[in-house]
Amino acid sequence: MEYLSFIALATKGALLAGILRCVVVWSYRITLHPLHKYPGPFFAKLTEWYGAYHALRIDLHLITYYEHQEHGNVVRCSPNKLVFNHLEAYQDIYRNERLSKAHSYRVTRGVGYDSIFSVRDKKLHCHKRKIVSKAVSEKSMRTVEYIMMQHIDTLIDQLDKSSKKGSTNMAKFIKRLGFDVVSDLAFGESLNLLTNPTYCWITSWVEMLEVQANARLQAPTIMWTGLSISLFVFTLVRKFEFVKLVQELANRRLEKGKHDRKDFFASMMGSKDPFTGRDTRMPEVVQEALFFLPAGGETTSKALCALFSYVSRYPECQQRLVKEVCSTFKTDADVYAGSELSSCKYLRACLDEAMYLSPPICGTLWRELLATDREPLVIDGHAIPEGTLVGVNIYSLHHNPKYFPDPFTFNLERWLTGPNGNTTEQLKLATGAFAAFSSGSKGCAGKAMAYMEASLVVCKILLNFDIDRGCGMQSDMGGGWPHMCKLRGRRDEYQLYDHFISGHDGPYLKLRRKTEIEGMAQA
Repeated sequence: MEYLSFIALATKGALLAGILRCVVVWSYRITLHPLHKYPGPFFAKLTEWYGAYHALRIDLHLITYYEHQEHGNVVRCSPNKLVFNHLEAYQDIYRNERLSKAHSYRVTRGVGYDSIFSVRDKKLHCHKRKIVSKAVSEKSMRTVEYIMMQHIDTLIDQLDKSSKKGSTNMAKFIKRLGFDVVSDLAFGESLNLLTNPTYCWITSWVEMLEVQANARLQAPTIMWTGLSISLFVFTLVRKFEFVKLVQELANRRLEKGKHDRKDFFASMMGSKDPFTGRDTRMPEVVQEALFFLPAGGETTSKALCALFSYVSRYPECQQRLVKEVCSTFKTDADVYAGSELSSCKYLRACLDEAMYLSPPICGTLWRELLATDREPLVIDGHAIPEGTLVGVNIYSLHHNPKYFPDPFTFNLERWLTGPNGNTTEQLKLATGAFAAFSSGSKGCAGKAMAYMEASLVVCKILLNFDIDRGCGMQSDMGGGWPHMCKLRGRRDEYQLYDHFISGHDGPYLKLRRKTEIEGMAQA
């Protein structure tokens, strides 16, 4: 009995000590902390778990946007974080070589090795970026364009089969296309998600893994509690399967010889560690691929699905886009990357507008001052205290009316100059605030690949199909719900789910093969 009484007293004492500690820490963060004068949500000032909570709810980008509407262009969104909503802050942060990725990125690090996403050392990041850039540069894409086209042709066949069954969920097929293309470009072997259901679980599993990673990025302490594992234990099982799959792809690619083709694998295996000079090891290739495959497979699919969602809701824009594509290419066999594709200015405007309204990465990329840097840091005129993480929320910046007037309307003229478009100065301002691919030395290396793949897909689909919104409730899939949720109340806005790389679903479209329409007209 005495032993049990001792345990009870010790437990009670630990509980009281914990409560007292929380009271002291929270009081300090509200009253004496260097950031205490900055406005923001009350609970965000107390704990970083405020951000993790909304990361788990996959609405962090929307919450941040509304926080800016309520509190202004500088918001304290965590005890040690400031999020900005000005172009000047965006330039000060992401084009500033004094700043590095936040320490929280380390929670996404693999066992023993960093990927280009988790690495914080600038020299190593530069090394990894060069490797990735070789595989996805515009020059490299031209040499493997035929591979990309093969997968796009498969997409057209699958969309044709789906169209005969009713409305088609574009996200389902375009996500699979993304993974098929990037796996083939990386390892010379496609996952064949479009034609084989064996690995189709990858698309949904990756999104759940990203939710977990995003929560850990917002609150690294979630790892210490074990909550991360208990909430996402099923992702761990699939992760072993995914790692095994990537290892098998890498091993089969190695058997062909690293110089068999200029791809991601060849770039990785042909590189050396910048610090030790040793050759790249297979575990490093696998770790890099665990980021490369989802990043390359998902971001383009989000831009494409957003584009099809918007043009289906804006018929005049759709008609103009179809006219440009059909006047440039007579048949889908004529479509290829080159001067004719580059001349499709309206197509490029559609892609930019879709990525502006619904950016593939819609969250905040956190940065902090290097620990060895003791010089004062000023962001958009604000002196930043030591230990503060800073960032700009891409979704919020993209919907700042200072840079994008009427920010929730699909307005292609903002990317064009002329009688109905922007002035040169307005276009320059909008282009400067366009952050879909981030900026600076850590900007997206696959920008050329994304534009090329997306442009080819749009042209191929519009040359083969007439598109229209789905029937009944499916016509609104992918958009907002005015009667259900304030955060997602804009009906025509393509909805994003902040998984770090944005999640999405829909739109559902009615596709009609043009050859069938022509046959009916002749009959």
